[in-house]
Amino acid sequence: MPKNAVVAHPLLLAPGEPSPEVCLRVVRKAATLAVAAADNALDDLCRSRAVATACLEAVMHASHEEAVSA
Repeated sequence: MPKNAVVAHPLLLAPGEPSPEVCLRVVRKAATLAVAAADNALDDLCRSRAVATACLEAVMHASHEEAVSA
């Protein structure tokens, strides 16, 4: 088991609750998706025309904020 692994005692989990390992896996996947969304928004911003730039910039900043909070 890794040194920093999270281990929960089975009696501490309510029935139907995910384990800490599952929660960490979901959070990591969410963070990965948020970073990918921010990267895609930045790529689109770089290729956009001036008219669409403001909208894409707003999407890029929102995606970045979500990636940071994830």
